[in-house]
Amino acid sequence: METLFSVKDVQAVGGFGRSFIYANIKKGLLAKPIRIGRLSRWKKSDVEAWLNILIQQGQSDTLRTPKANQAKQGGKDD
Repeated sequence: METLFSVKDVQAVGGFGRSFIYANIKKGLLAKPIRIGRLSRWKKSDVEAWLNILIQQGQSDTLRTPKANQAKQGGKDD
């Protein structure tokens, strides 16, 4: 049987926020979770495939904080 991840597990593995995870589901990049009663769980293989997609697409810029993006663009911190 394959390991199942909760949303907290997915957040911990990728370092992403909940809204980023669900936005990626809506975009079709991450598989929809398996529903077990009221619980949502993702297959480990689905999470790994999604992380590989993000790496291949070079999504690191979208993961930066607004402050980091501003500094990257030469803006002020405040």
